[in-house]
Amino acid sequence: MLEKTPGIVLKHVKYSETSIICKIFTEKFGIRSYIINGVRSSKSRNQIVYFQPLSLLDLVVYEREGKNVQRIKESKPAFIFSELPFDIVKSSLAVFMTEILDKSLKGEPSNSELFAFLDNTIRFLDQTDARLVNFPIWFLLELSKFFGFQPDSLNYAEGKAFNLKEGNFEPVSDATYQISLNTSAYFYTFLNSSLETSLNHSIPRPDRRLVLDNLLRFYAYHMESFGEVQSLEILKIVLE
Repeated sequence: MLEKTPGIVLKHVKYSETSIICKIFTEKFGIRSYIINGVRSSKSRNQIVYFQPLSLLDLVVYEREGKNVQRIKESKPAFIFSELPFDIVKSSLAVFMTEILDKSLKGEPSNSELFAFLDNTIRFLDQTDARLVNFPIWFLLELSKFFGFQPDSLNYAEGKAFNLKEGNFEPVSDATYQISLNTSAYFYTFLNSSLETSLNHSIPRPDRRLVLDNLLRFYAYHMESFGEVQSLEILKIVLE
């Protein structure tokens, strides 16, 4: 059956001499793998750019129940990047986002709210002139809402520490999963900030790194097989 759906490219791998298999988060069906024939041929090589990570596409696809790999009938860009592939900071953030999404979106069903959030975030990242050193922190906290483990800030008070495993703030103890009071305070600040406010927060580099490291630890505790984020060290260097 032919269906229309927007999609966000996560990654692709080579398949045969001229084809690829592409993992795409679609608005209508969630995560899907598609085989795209001929896109690596000499006649169609320029089309491979449409399937780079975080590309936004309008798709016409064959949807066949029970198939692990589907096929695309038609695809066209839903948005043309002006900066994201060419700006070192933005492209590094895109790699980071893609890795987080690839680890997080496993057999994800359709989720129109999550799709809209990602679509808007990708467009913002391409177009913004804002300083982006705090962007990964904001992104991880916002994304956690859609997976049901967003940190609970309701019981925060000065002198309470955040527990990575429980996902809330609690009195300081010798609990293994508690983080420092200083980092906990930054967690609370970002949890209660808009995107614009988050990007404008002034936070020393060592503290920003600790917040980001602990957020990724938080994800690892709450998402099975999350593992290490390979793009993290490059991202830290680029964002200095």
